[in-house]
Amino acid sequence: YQFAQLIKFSKTSQKLIQFSGIISMCAGFFLFTRYHDIIINISGLLAIFAFAGTFTGLYKSGWKNLFWFGIFNLLLIAINNFIYYTHHLFAWLPVVQKITFLSFLVWVGLIDIGLYKLAILRKEKKRG
Repeated sequence: YQFAQLIKFSKTSQKLIQFSGIISMCAGFFLFTRYHDIIINISGLLAIFAFAGTFTGLYKSGWKNLFWFGIFNLLLIAINNFIYYTHHLFAWLPVVQKITFLSFLVWVGLIDIGLYKLAILRKEKKRG
């Protein structure tokens, strides 16, 4: 939510990124129901807008390492989907899911640290 504000997107892009991300995450509450597969697909489709905005913001802000780490995470997500939908190497799915989840959490954490530093710099600049 704050990423779209701090990176200076247009109002329309900002709202699209924020609301698609929020709705995608809220859909996650229903992962543990019998609608798991449908929720995964809905959440994934909504997350596309949030991901696209995040990648655009990372690239425009010069956070190239985080941009490429995010691309790596997308590759892991693609591997997850390949295994899940084709059942090829299906026994490895739990391991790949855990690696993907950990990598994604590290990526989000590093973005949060970068945003925190950016917010502090902006506050210090305003004080002058």
